[in-house]
Amino acid sequence: VRVTVDENNNRRQELRDPWDTVRVGVGRDSVGEVWAFLRDTMPPRLEQNGITRSDSFAILLRFNQPIDPGLQLGDSAVTLRLLPDSTVVRTFTALPRAAHDSLYLPIDSARRAQAREAADTAAPAAAADTLPPPQADSGAAAPARPAGRAQPPVDTLPPDVPLEPRPPLASTVVIRVAQPLIPGARYLVTIRGVRTAGGAVADSVIGQLQVPEPPKPAAPDSTALPGDSTAAPANDNVSTVDTVPSPVRRR
Repeated sequence: VRVTVDENNNRRQELRDPWDTVRVGVGRDSVGEVWAFLRDTMPPRLEQNGITRSDSFAILLRFNQPIDPGLQLGDSAVTLRLLPDSTVVRTFTALPRAAHDSLYLPIDSARRAQAREAADTAAPAAAADTLPPPQADSGAAAPARPAGRAQPPVDTLPPDVPLEPRPPLASTVVIRVAQPLIPGARYLVTIRGVRTAGGAVADSVIGQLQVPEPPKPAAPDSTALPGDSTAAPANDNVSTVDTVPSPVRRR
């Protein structure tokens, strides 16, 4: 079955019309879910200002086409360098946003809970990502967490199973890094093998990430006027004289 989103209602499939095909068994009376999207034979490209920080351990890449939701890229497909000295920063995975969130949401929840617990007890929180990365291409259970670490909310699915069997199409990829991104730093990002939902593959995509500086505390208001220092001190023993002239009477 071929499905076409007829944008101009001319009842024909044209180059700019989203479409998809599905196989339906004999005797079925419904097609089911269909992913209709615009096919493009060109490889994906980054949008303008398409590299941003998603959080302290994640870099978000926005492309001009929907990305294959089954895309799974490991650390060998990503090169991250801290500028200007080009120090290599370790990465874990590069996944579509929905797959990344389903894999790392329990870990992020545990880290936030640990940070809150550390803040309550005035203990320093760990700065590096000490949890091992989950394996996106295996059916193994979630990685064991060290004893004493706060546990995330109970989830009936292991973290290496997507929360949705068919996540919605999106044009974003998230790179997971092993250590927090430095505020104010610049990174050079190189990613290879990004595949669109239509099957086009980009050999190499290169861009820069500028991590924003943390917000600075508000400066005191220097326009506030101080108290009047010219006022004479109060003295109960000194009397004052009214110097205002009395009105003059005219005849």
